[in-house]
Amino acid sequence: MTNVSAADVRQVANSVPANSEAARLYSDGLLKLQNDDALGARDALEKAVALDEKHALSHFALAQAWYVLGYDAKAEAEAKTALDLSGDLSREERLSIEGRFHEYSHDLPAAIEVYKTLRNFFPDDLEYALRLASAEIKADLNKDALQTISRMRKLPTRDTEDARIDLTEAKACESLGNFSGAQKLAALAGRKAQERGRRLLTAQAKELEAWAWDRLGDLNKAELEMRESQSLAQAVQNQYMIGLSTRMLGIINEDKGDYETARTLHKSALAIFQRIGAKRQLARALEATGNIDYEQERLADAKRYYEDALRVDREIAAPPGSIGSDLGNIANALDSSGDLIGATAMQQESLNKFREAGDKRGESDVLLNLGNVLVERGELTLAKQNYDQALSITREIGYKSGSGAILNSLVDVYMAQDQLEQARSAAEQAIAIRQEVHEQTSIARSQLQLARVALEEGKPAEAESLARTAGPIFEQQKAAGDASTASAILTRALLSQSKTTEARAAADKALFFAHQTVDRSSNFAASLAAAEVDIRNGKVADGTRELESVRAEAGRQGYRDFEFQARLELGELMLRKGDKANGQAQLGRLQNDALNKGFIRVARKAKAALPPS
Repeated sequence: MTNVSAADVRQVANSVPANSEAARLYSDGLLKLQNDDALGARDALEKAVALDEKHALSHFALAQAWYVLGYDAKAEAEAKTALDLSGDLSREERLSIEGRFHEYSHDLPAAIEVYKTLRNFFPDDLEYALRLASAEIKADLNKDALQTISRMRKLPTRDTEDARIDLTEAKACESLGNFSGAQKLAALAGRKAQERGRRLLTAQAKELEAWAWDRLGDLNKAELEMRESQSLAQAVQNQYMIGLSTRMLGIINEDKGDYETARTLHKSALAIFQRIGAKRQLARALEATGNIDYEQERLADAKRYYEDALRVDREIAAPPGSIGSDLGNIANALDSSGDLIGATAMQQESLNKFREAGDKRGESDVLLNLGNVLVERGELTLAKQNYDQALSITREIGYKSGSGAILNSLVDVYMAQDQLEQARSAAEQAIAIRQEVHEQTSIARSQLQLARVALEEGKPAEAESLARTAGPIFEQQKAAGDASTASAILTRALLSQSKTTEARAAADKALFFAHQTVDRSSNFAASLAAAEVDIRNGKVADGTRELESVRAEAGRQGYRDFEFQARLELGELMLRKGDKANGQAQLGRLQNDALNKGFIRVARKAKAALPPS
């Protein structure tokens, strides 16, 4: 958020409209901008412009009012008018208008050059340095911004205590994934702003502090600070900040697992940003709404929201981090829909964008997602490399939520590699972290991972308990894919305890939820569980057909783990039916294929199933 600066007021002190009433309205508008009343400033300045259409600085101030309110297109149009009318102004005034125009039209490299010129001409002027740092952050040049801020703090004036310096540095830290640093600086900025009665600036500081708390895993503190931000925004009637704090409250509720509340908040924010034309935030609200659809398995809807967000971001020439986020979201939707090749390519594009931006948090998330796709494709070594790199980053920047997610995914690699001790440790660490940051749905997902480990360790009762605990959470959140997976794991746990009647009910439930999602992994897991129940109940032909279907479809789409599981069960079934030659051939080929891909557990089981030679 950019407010009118004291430099702007100094520049225009001797340049007022010829019309006396326009001059009064113009002066009133500037005063309101300084007092964070952008809504009142807009009304006054629109009247001033109507009375004197040729006054460049009235258009310039109106552009800033529109921008503070979030009306990007209107801000750009007014800044362009001001620039066209600026021929008779001083060089400083013309450059100031030119910089804003470039900034509002999303030509950040040009804006940065203009602001550098102004900063160098006026090295003791805090306002131009703040503009430069803000533009550098928007362009994802966060390290450059920190250098600019460092120069500000050396200014020989009391301006170095300005809350905006702390808030700007907090934004740079947040963009670089330094959430602990961002929280401390945002809190400091909020205290300073509150002491000076700057309600909008206080709201901005509290919004950023709340986001930092969310990333650090303290969702209760995050919600408290965000609600204070929303209340302050409502008090000053700033629609942009009301929309922003509402959207961020949605994200906090999403992180808590309350998807329905999150959806309501995101839709409210989306409506605000659409109404005021705030395209930057419109793209983020579209993304946030898509995230809820993604979590609740409405993948086609999620993909449409993500593509709309990407379209808006490209339209406004958004910085690399925003584009990277959009690409990563679309990649996740492709992954869940079964397009593993497309998902891999788009995740790599996303990773390149976040690295270009220097966004460590974003880089770690994409490395995780890329690792997940690689696991599905059976590229375990590459997946492990991505996970290890991502985990190192999350620990470096204090991103607890990210660490929990990565440890959760590492369970898949350890399981495939037959390292059950490491798998259990990773699952338990993931649960502990997710309990610490109060991520209910994520805790349930990690409990399912631990249930899978327990089954392989020969502890079906533990697996049953964990699956029964997790399942209702997914059903409550209408997360069909997760609910299906929970029922599939429960089925296997019940079969291991010879509870065949209960297993049949659990398998039917797994299939019921699987039919409500296009997530391929959930469908494969449900089909395998149902096949096991059919075979145990003597319906061998039905079970065989189901296993053959999973083997063929998983093989065609590149889901190696499910393909190998189906082949293992088919080979074992052939041996039990007395088809020794085909069973041995099947298991022998599986052993070699699994070893070549690093699936040691499957290879071990295939070898164990073969009769002694």
